[in-house]
Amino acid sequence: SQAEDNKRIPFPHMIYFGDGETDVPCMKIVKMFGGNSIAVYNPEIKKKVNVARKLLRQERVNFITPANYTKESRTYEVVCSIIDKIKADFDLTKLARSK
Repeated sequence: SQAEDNKRIPFPHMIYFGDGETDVPCMKIVKMFGGNSIAVYNPEIKKKVNVARKLLRQERVNFITPANYTKESRTYEVVCSIIDKIKADFDLTKLARSK
């Protein structure tokens, strides 16, 4: 059986979605420890757009994107790119260990 510590997901493998001020502490911590934080917003509400832009400016999140989760959306593109990066980092780590 695996040790409990080995079952935990490392921060660089985390993606945190937040849509409001209450998510800011979590988004900031995930980003600070190497994960990816995404602030999603309703593009029709100017205040929400401005809050997201402010979070990006303050470097509390890695990305901002409209809260649209379809395959054609920016959100989908961002998440797939993050997953590709996690996979590439994993593969490189594995290659570095092998001879």
